[in-house]
Amino acid sequence: MYGFFEYGMWVIVLKETSEIIGRIGFDNRQVDGEVVPEMGYVIDPAYQNTGIGYECGMAALLYMKESLGIEHINCLMPKDNFRSEMLAKKLGFEYKTTINNYKMYEIFTQFI
Repeated sequence: MYGFFEYGMWVIVLKETSEIIGRIGFDNRQVDGEVVPEMGYVIDPAYQNTGIGYECGMAALLYMKESLGIEHINCLMPKDNFRSEMLAKKLGFEYKTTINNYKMYEIFTQFI
């Protein structure tokens, strides 16, 4: 991905212990004939609701906006993944549609 798009997935590492506690980043998905970056993330349950997901998510979104000029990003998650949905909303994503059993959110980086 990096060779073509200058983005992909990053691991989330605790500075204090060097422990890997998750990952966050972007892939591409075709939606309505347009290829749009899609944000994905997973964080060890022991570190959820600590602000780490938000901090890493904002850093990733700002990278896409400021370094690459990306204007539109989607985030797709299972309908019943309420924690992912809460983080997406906190990051500024807004609900767009439901596809099969997945909710799609989107963000326009001009509003970050």
